[in-house]
Amino acid sequence: MALLLPVLAVLAFAPSASAEEIDAITGVEITTRTDEVNRYERLALEATWAVPDDARAGDTFSLQIPAGTPGDVNIFAGSFDLLAEDGSVVGTCTMSPKQITCTLSDYVETHDGVSGTLSFWAQANATTDSDDFLFRTGTGVEIRTPIPGGGVVPEAGTPAPTKPEKYGWTNAAGTVATYYIVIPGKDLDATRTEVVDTYDARLSLRGAVQVRSIATSAWDPQDWASGHTPVPADQYTLAHDEAAHSITVVFGAIPARAENLYVISYQLDLPADAQSGDRFRNDVVASSGWTASETVTLYGGSGTGDGTRQRSLRILKRVEGTTTAASFTFQVACLRDGEPISGFPASVVVTPEQSGTIGGLPVGATCTLTETEDGGASEVSYQPGQVIEVTAQSPSTIEVTATNVFTPSETPSPSESPSESPSPSPSGSPSDSPSEAAPDSGVLPSSETAGALPDTGSPSELLAAAALGVVVLTGGVVLLAAGRARRG
Repeated sequence: MALLLPVLAVLAFAPSASAEEIDAITGVEITTRTDEVNRYERLALEATWAVPDDARAGDTFSLQIPAGTPGDVNIFAGSFDLLAEDGSVVGTCTMSPKQITCTLSDYVETHDGVSGTLSFWAQANATTDSDDFLFRTGTGVEIRTPIPGGGVVPEAGTPAPTKPEKYGWTNAAGTVATYYIVIPGKDLDATRTEVVDTYDARLSLRGAVQVRSIATSAWDPQDWASGHTPVPADQYTLAHDEAAHSITVVFGAIPARAENLYVISYQLDLPADAQSGDRFRNDVVASSGWTASETVTLYGGSGTGDGTRQRSLRILKRVEGTTTAASFTFQVACLRDGEPISGFPASVVVTPEQSGTIGGLPVGATCTLTETEDGGASEVSYQPGQVIEVTAQSPSTIEVTATNVFTPSETPSPSESPSESPSPSPSGSPSDSPSEAAPDSGVLPSSETAGALPDTGSPSELLAAAALGVVVLTGGVVLLAAGRARRG
């Protein structure tokens, strides 16, 4: 338990990685009109964006339309990917009527200077004399976009048609398509006219089909609802064939039809997987000989993104000589413009004749390779070098070979033995003490074997015997001299 508590303490206070909202939007402009903006007009807009080099996968940035923004602007909803030139997905964006939110992919973790554009559609639902639209980033930064011509003016509207026409559009949420078929009364036969409208098989009818009429003189170019009255049920029949994806209206004899406009309107649900740019075509055929058609486009968005790919450093370990080291540790420190780069120094452990890789080296970096654990090598060399300059021309993977040389230490030779052997000890034992000389001869007794030296034993014994001999000899001379003296 005592060992576990410090670990728990570290875990409790360790920071956790989490996605962040980034202030990335740098500008928004209207690209479809240069003169004026009408109410209900579809407007193409483009936003520019750029994220910092320390952005991570899962980070987001967004563009919002604050409540009360002049013009009551809505964004056409949908989703799209931010695509790089090579097809890589830099991020994914979703659009709702009041906000665009983009989530970054891991592309940003391997590239620097990532930036791009957002293209989307919007619509002003109210007139205003404001000179600009107001947007706000997810971090609260306000961005004002000038309105061409200054303000939103009432739309010119659609004048009363003089021949059968079909109109269609999608809602801002990108979920519903609305269709109108407007038929001047003069284009209906006196007694019977069958009108068959065939819609895209991917769509499905939503709610009821309405058949109404309005006096041509009362047509309001800007209001397609007020003043329209239902056609009496006895003047037409209505049928919906879901399998054939068609709506059939048969008009009968209609009094004073020439003075009126007859309007067939309905809504269709778009498929759940509809994408920005999808097109849906409807065709109308009348028994009286006229036709009409309309294609609606799902107004969504698109986006781009690109950056400079970071490089990786692969270290190959070579060993010359003999070593017991099983692995070697390298540290890579990188600077750009003299400042340390986030994520560095970084370390990697490499085994002999194998390689290890460190990623995230940005263009413009100067990286220094250091072997912090070399196994006691006598020499370390780097090819092509220990310092790496990362440039736009550098390969995606920069390779360095680190060679450790191990030279065995010299063992000292043993000292030489003396060349001369010690003198052998005498082999024999010292002879007996000399016998007494004859009184009159004056000659010491000789050894038993003439010319042979007696075995005197060890040097110390030899010296002692020699000394004794001198004493005995001296004593013998004295005695001889005394004897001669008495005889004389």
